[in-house]
Amino acid sequence: MSHEIRTPMNAVLGFTDILEQNNLDADTASIVHSIKLSGQALMTLINDILDYSRIESGMMVMEQTPFSIRNIFESLQVMLQQKLSKKTLL
Repeated sequence: MSHEIRTPMNAVLGFTDILEQNNLDADTASIVHSIKLSGQALMTLINDILDYSRIESGMMVMEQTPFSIRNIFESLQVMLQQKLSKKTLL
C-alpha cells in the first residue's frame, strides 16, 4: 500500500466538505454526510494499513489515545443504514 493512495481520498473528502457548505436539501445533505463518513472510514483504514507496515518494519512508536466507542458505533450506523434498509432489516 502506497502513501499516494491517500491523495485521491483526501480529494474526495475535500469535495464533500465543499458540498456540505452549499445549501442542500435534506436528502442530498444526508447523502453527502454519508459519503463523508464513509470516506473518513476508508481513510482511517488506509492509514491503519500504512501504520501496520511501519509497525512491522520497527519504525513506529505506539501511544495511547482516548476515543469514544459511541462515536464509532454512530458512524457505523450511518454507513450501514442504507444497506440495512435495502435488506429490510430495520
